[in-house]
Amino acid sequence: MPIAPFLVVMLAASSVPSGQREWQRYRVICERLHLDKFAALPERERDRIDVRLKLAPDEGPKNPVTLTILAAAGLIVLGSTGDGHTDFPVRQDLLAENPVVLTSVPEGIKTKVTIDLIPRLPSGLSFPYADLFRAVEQANRFIRGQAGLLGFAAPRMKGIVLHFADHGAQTVRLSGNGVDQSHATDGHGDVTLLVEDSLLAQNPTVTLSTLPVRADFRE
Repeated sequence: MPIAPFLVVMLAASSVPSGQREWQRYRVICERLHLDKFAALPERERDRIDVRLKLAPDEGPKNPVTLTILAAAGLIVLGSTGDGHTDFPVRQDLLAENPVVLTSVPEGIKTKVTIDLIPRLPSGLSFPYADLFRAVEQANRFIRGQAGLLGFAAPRMKGIVLHFADHGAQTVRLSGNGVDQSHATDGHGDVTLLVEDSLLAQNPTVTLSTLPVRADFRE
């Protein structure tokens, strides 16, 4: 779910070891994508959200892009998935240190960057319904905050999609406090759960038949 404008930068020309080149300083990337504002939020307002970047070089073969953060405590290597997404750590200590970020994209090629917010699920196979949907509440608050006066036009997250590796019969059950529901995977191995105020008030237990491989927000 892209929520930010493209960040387009020209890669620096200086060479570094391991076939990568200097791209940008960490703080520059965060500021252009408003992720410095995300890092400034209290932990309790962002502890159910992770940040993912979509990296798309303008030219050349569409190979997965690798970023490396040259942090003082050690290299942080960020590999891309096959669809070009990279999990990106947003941390106050890295903003303060402001290390160089390297890229595997060749010199002189611009890289188009968009950000996705993705829900971080509670641990385990069983957890309260309200705990699961804290991610939706946090994402919507952050998006509205960045949209300012245009908040009325900003995208609004309405639920969470759970993606399971096994496209067979996986289930998500809601039970307790007067609730008894079972949601089965569709033909793609996904279960979509929309936020319902009545269920937030009842706060049943969510039980997964197995852990999903990933989760996304549903607009």
